[in-house]
Amino acid sequence: MGKEKKPEMPVRFYRTEAGRALVLDWLRGLDKEDRRWRNGE
Repeated sequence: MGKEKKPEMPVRFYRTEAGRALVLDWLRGLDKEDRRWRNGE
């Protein structure tokens, strides 16, 4: 059997008037392990 597909959650990020998505930029700057969302933490 293949890998189990994890559920996805659609999100939207606020953009400044200059077009920057500050929270998205911050998330992308985290280590891969820190970017994983864990239910209940």
